[in-house]
Amino acid sequence: DRIVNLLMGTELWGDEMVVFRELLQNSIDACYHKKALSDKLKIHYTPQIIFASHYDNNTNQLIVSCSDNGIGMTKHIVETYLMHIGRSYYTSNEFRNRNLGLFPISQFGLGIMSCFMVTNKIRIDTQYAGDNLLKQAPLSVEIDSKGKYVVLRSLKKDVDGTTLSLIFDDSNWKDEMFFEDKMFFHEKQFMNGRHPRHHHSRHHHLFYSWEQILHHYAIHVDIPITIKYSDDRREKIISPKEFDVPYLEWFQKPCLEANHKEFVFKYDYD
Repeated sequence: DRIVNLLMGTELWGDEMVVFRELLQNSIDACYHKKALSDKLKIHYTPQIIFASHYDNNTNQLIVSCSDNGIGMTKHIVETYLMHIGRSYYTSNEFRNRNLGLFPISQFGLGIMSCFMVTNKIRIDTQYAGDNLLKQAPLSVEIDSKGKYVVLRSLKKDVDGTTLSLIFDDSNWKDEMFFEDKMFFHEKQFMNGRHPRHHHSRHHHLFYSWEQILHHYAIHVDIPITIKYSDDRREKIISPKEFDVPYLEWFQKPCLEANHKEFVFKYDYD
């Protein structure tokens, strides 16, 4: 319990916003995995990553999800790797023996633990695309860190890849916050005309900053990231862009001027 609690807390991760980086990394690995198989089979494939949020009135829960149309997971992968802390499928001999020429980001098998910095409940809906890209049986994995249990179920409908959902019960903020468009505002401060960034609730900080965080990482990723807001009518696509090297105004720094040199170089994603 002590080790698990450490892996779920900010003592290890430092910042709750890391959860979006970890979710993004998992999706990138899954997409590149499927792309490697698609290229091998000469099948066209366009990677897709979607972050979305919505409020479920039936269960009184806020659900924030990260979906990708990547490779997905089998029951074997879930039981052998996902449910074993510190064991990554991508560093296993099982994966290496497939010889896909892929260099995944995931190394430690700890990323999923970052989710529990912000919520006690997560759900993973996934469907694996095998070596021939034929879909296997879809699965649902529910994890409750508070009760420390995992439920693995069969899904009745197909899913394209994997969707990991962070589930927030209404009791976490009932009578304190309300859902408004794409984020949570503190009701009293909103009614008083104060800008929502002045409120320092954990959940508010999470939802106010997620788009900014994804913009930050998007410059390193060649897969467009789609953000869907709660009303299901608006979405934003964060497209890859060139890495911007800051311009140094060396002439304003006497200590730099004497030793100033300029180097011009070109680079691309490869």
